[in-house]
This record gives sequence, C-alpha cells and structure tokens, in this order.
Amino acid sequence: MIKFIVTGHGHFASGIQSTIKLLVGIQENIAYIDFPEGESNENLREKLEAELKDNRYDTYLFFCDLAGGTPYKEAATLSANRKDAAVTAGCNVGALLESIFVNEENPAIEIARQIVELSRKAATYFGEKKATAAESTEAEGI
Repeated sequence: MIKFIVTGHGHFASGIQSTIKLLVGIQENIAYIDFPEGESNENLREKLEAELKDNRYDTYLFFCDLAGGTPYKEAATLSANRKDAAVTAGCNVGALLESIFVNEENPAIEIARQIVELSRKAATYFGEKKATAAESTEAEGI
C-alpha cells in the first residue's frame, strides 16, 4: 500500500490537505507535514522519519513543494538508500489526486515518474485566443 507524504514550506501541506479533503474527503494514506517559519531542519526530519516508520505501508512517496528546498532535501536524504521511497517536487494537486488511485504494485520511483508526467500534462494557461485560419481569412475579407 502507498503512503503519500506531502511536505513543504510554511503551511503548504495543510493547504493541500484542505483541498484534498474538499475534493475527495479524508484520505488515510496521505500525511501532511508543514515546515513553518522557525522550525528546525532536525524537527522536520524527525516528523518525516516517523511517517516512514508507519509499517502499514510498503511504498512511500514524498510530494514536496520545491526542488532544492529544505523539505525536499530532507525527504531526499531519507529516501536516498530506500527502494520503497521516492521524492517529487513542484507537482500539482491534480497529479496527487490521480496518484491516490494508482496501481499499488508499481515501484516508488515509477509512481514518482507518473506524478511528474501527470503534472506536466495538466499544466496549462488561459490567454488570448488565437485566430484559426478560417477566422483570419474572414477578417481579411477574402
């Protein structure tokens, strides 16, 4: 079974928790670890380590806010020599939601790859509409 560990600067994790709860309810296999201002790296590491000791799970996936930040570095350090754990950063809520229901037989690193790919595919923007070829010729009076 997969355990997702959401962590990030400030109240990133509790913000994600609020969103997940609103959209799909409480998910027992997701832990949320904030890293508020003034908290030490050691305290964060202890909280993350405690989640990895939850023996109800056989796969652990960290979902971090930023690559290179303290939560990411702590998660990466704890996961470095474990085949049952992987770390993602910069991914979106949609990818996390889809990943909650992934094939649990996949290795942690494969689930991490899937989350990153889902985030890339879901990233979009809203901007000025580009005219189609038909609209362009109509505007020109042809």
